[in-house]
Amino acid sequence: MRELEAAVERLPVTHLPKAIVPDVEAKIQEGDILAIATGQDGVYCSEVGIAVKKPDGSLRFMHAAQQFEKVFLDKTISAYLQENRNRIGVIVVRPKE
Repeated sequence: MRELEAAVERLPVTHLPKAIVPDVEAKIQEGDILAIATGQDGVYCSEVGIAVKKPDGSLRFMHAAQQFEKVFLDKTISAYLQENRNRIGVIVVRPKE
């Protein structure tokens, strides 16, 4: 298992910096998997959730919120990133059909 973990750690991972997320947020689609990139040492992602589009067109971050002890539909992704200085951006993964 350690060999597998070491191999995965060497794979390149790219995130969208939070400064550009407001400009590209419209390209994120409902159902995309969102991983919140963090600047903490030894931790690449702090949270993982799903993009949900509201009827008003806003894109929200749905994730399991420990403080609420349930799945929670949070703020827009760009607003969520701005709440914490350790949130440095987002990784967007689009599942294939």
